[in-house]
Amino acid sequence: MPIRATQGEDRDDQDADAQDPQKDPSQPFSTLPLVVLNNTKVAGLAAQAKARFESGGWTVTSTGNLVNNIASTCAYYDPAVAGAQAAAQALQTQFPTIKRVMPKFAELPTGPVVVVLTSDYS
Repeated sequence: MPIRATQGEDRDDQDADAQDPQKDPSQPFSTLPLVVLNNTKVAGLAAQAKARFESGGWTVTSTGNLVNNIASTCAYYDPAVAGAQAAAQALQTQFPTIKRVMPKFAELPTGPVVVVLTSDYS
């Protein structure tokens, strides 16, 4: 179930969040957890993305590396998990550096949404 910012929050926090599109309180976010995988040679990229997603209201349960031929940064969702596709699409809307949303493939770890970072992630 999407969670939205509630009324009565500190006005200064709302102003600061309005200036940061990645912390926009009007954007729904999911309670479904994310897995973030680094498919680049940039050390620490998954940890950086984890911090970014978490500051945007998402929960990241694990990070790691992946060696695969992935065309562009993608949020892969598990079609068997209710709400996973909507969560992946909401994540992409909030973080446009995620170029694609696709169903998961067998080599990915378990989790409703797995974000694979490629060289186009910024």
